[in-house]
Amino acid sequence: MGWCFVRRLTSLDDVTIEDLEAVLRAWRDGELKFVEAQGWAEVIFAADNREYIPEYAENDPRSVVIEVMTLLNWMYSTHVMRRDTPMLLEFLERFKQDPHAAWEYYQEASKVIDSKQRRDLPFE
Repeated sequence: MGWCFVRRLTSLDDVTIEDLEAVLRAWRDGELKFVEAQGWAEVIFAADNREYIPEYAENDPRSVVIEVMTLLNWMYSTHVMRRDTPMLLEFLERFKQDPHAAWEYYQEASKVIDSKQRRDLPFE
């Protein structure tokens, strides 16, 4: 299917939680390959052409968007894998209800993403 089903975006400011959920679900379900999920984020970062990644308050939806977009964009170094998509989707879903609790969940749940342990694993 490829990543063409996702809205074309040229700025991090335009990415929504729903966009991220669509990409993560497609990757989880095998509709997107690793390189397509990573490429989607990379294209947006490149088009946005920022000198720095902004920081937002944890209750600002842009904070969760930036966090997940950064993980996707840097998947070759962060070693985020398809097996992490349920955790990332849960993070996004919890954020809609309680941003503070969502960040607490994410801080604990994301400890499984250990670049050193995953360095020699094939990308999914």
